[in-house]
Amino acid sequence: MQIAEIELLTGAPEAGGDEPGDNEEPDDNEEPGDNEEPDDNEEPDDNEEPDEPEDITFPEDEVVPTSDNSPGSEQALNAIDDNPSTKYLNFDKVDTGLTITTGGGVVTGLALTSANDAPDRDPANYILSGSNDDGATFTEIASGDIPEFVERLERQTVSFENDLAYMTYEPVSYTNLKLPNNM
Repeated sequence: MQIAEIELLTGAPEAGGDEPGDNEEPDDNEEPGDNEEPDDNEEPDDNEEPDEPEDITFPEDEVVPTSDNSPGSEQALNAIDDNPSTKYLNFDKVDTGLTITTGGGVVTGLALTSANDAPDRDPANYILSGSNDDGATFTEIASGDIPEFVERLERQTVSFENDLAYMTYEPVSYTNLKLPNNM
């Protein structure tokens, strides 16, 4: 499996509930909207676009690969270095991935950027799990197929329902796009 970039995405506050206070109930004495300042010049906008999802990974986050079956310059840290010209390559054929310890957040999507070569190593599907006990135990958040990469350095995204925040995430590809026996 190889990948240029993996992004753990938080959704818009309306969809993902990832902003502080999104899930808080108003005080009993407080009416909804009491704290909002009126703006006489503000016009309602029914066509307002939702916030763009944000990546909660940073190059300084701790990253641990599922195995050490990678060349020296294509290690797991490359998957979150914000540089699509580098890549993480793991020569294992199944159950490949990494564990990323982040600052935390409610992840409602993944963005994956294909690497520069060898489309047969592209991930075909994923299982994303989360942990709040330093990776001692994981809870599956989502799983499914990854849209096929048509070009090199192409970004694909998948979205899913989730309303729980985790500190540690484990995105794993359980099969490559084309295993050698299936070509």
